[in-house]
Amino acid sequence: MSPDRLLRWPVMLVLLPALMLLSGCKENRGDPAVYNRHCASCHGREGQGLRALYPALTDSAYLGHRIGELPCLISSGVRGKIVTGNRTKNIRMPAFADLSIQEMNSLISYLQLNWGKGGETLSEQKISQWLRTCP
Repeated sequence: MSPDRLLRWPVMLVLLPALMLLSGCKENRGDPAVYNRHCASCHGREGQGLRALYPALTDSAYLGHRIGELPCLISSGVRGKIVTGNRTKNIRMPAFADLSIQEMNSLISYLQLNWGKGGETLSEQKISQWLRTCP
C-alpha cells in the first residue's frame, strides 16, 4: 500500500464522525430543560417520584416494554389507576398536549437515557406514529 493511502485512513477516521454530526446523524440524548419544565416538579429532579402521589421513573415499565404508550400518557394525562412496577396507584397527571413532536421526542429520549433501559433510538416519526394510536 502506498504511503499516500496510509495517510488517508487517519484523516477519514477523523472526518467521518464530524460529517455525521453535521448531517444530523447524531444520537438523541434528550433535553433536560423539557423534563425540568414539565415533569420534575412532580417526579423529582432525579426521577425519584414523591411517595404515593407521583410514581418514580426509575424502573418504569413505560420506559421499557411499554414505551409506545408513553406519548399518549404524556399528551393525554392520567386520571385514575396506573400500574407501576408491582404497585397500582391512583394518580392524577395533567395532560401535556401542548408539547411539540420535537419536545415529546426530546423528553422521551431524556427519560430513556436517564431512567430507562435504552432500547430503540426514537424519532419524531415514531412519536407521531404512536400518538396516532392514542384513544
